Amino acid sequence: MTSTPKHPDAFPQTLGTWIKAQLDQGDQGRLDVNEHIMLVYAAPLRIYLRGSSWHRFGEVDEVINAFFASRLDKPDFFEQWQNSGKRLRYWLINALRFHLQESWRRAKRDRSDPLPDFDQAPTQDDYDAFDRAWARELVQGACRQAAEQCESEGLASHWAVFHQHHIEGTPYRAIAAAMDVSPGRCAVMVRTATSRFKTALLMRLELDGMPEDGAVPEIDKLLEVLG
Repeated sequence: MTSTPKHPDAFPQTLGTWIKAQLDQGDQGRLDVNEHIMLVYAAPLRIYLRGSSWHRFGEVDEVINAFFASRLDKPDFFEQWQNSGKRLRYWLINALRFHLQESWRRAKRDRSDPLPDFDQAPTQDDYDAFDRAWARELVQGACRQAAEQCESEGLASHWAVFHQHHIEGTPYRAIAAAMDVSPGRCAVMVRTATSRFKTALLMRLELDGMPEDGAVPEIDKLLEVLG
């Protein structure tokens, strides 16, 4: 595989403990892993592809779907990743580039007219855009899970305050006036919802093998990337 970007890591080492456990369960576990990979990485990979010269090679969604179809069902795909020591997102980027090169060689062989060379090495901006998109997918997924949990616990109003304050940027005073509660009460409600959100975010990071002792700093780094 090609080299990964040379900058301080914004996210934890993807050790793959959850992925390995799922693969050990057989076909259903493999389906669960594939679903997780496509859910979390499809949008970031599309953004990465649009920022590279390869975006002219084909329709972006079709390229990403073809990539997943060609790689995720390979018996040794995740074993090779685990043996590589690379972070999962960069392994996927490199695998995507290999897939594109293979597709380009087949197209070049089957066509009489010449094809341009699309194999442009990714820039730091490409990697940074991918990191931001991946972070956004994780945070949005954690928000959905936390909102559902608050709803199920009868804490929908707590999540509403969290959303208004942290997502929409509404001051506590304005929220308190609209809800006829004190600003202090709003702060308590936000802390409750924040706890649910961080738990959901932690679960998603752990799916990629985050060490337990890295939880707090890695969540803070993740949120900083989105800032």
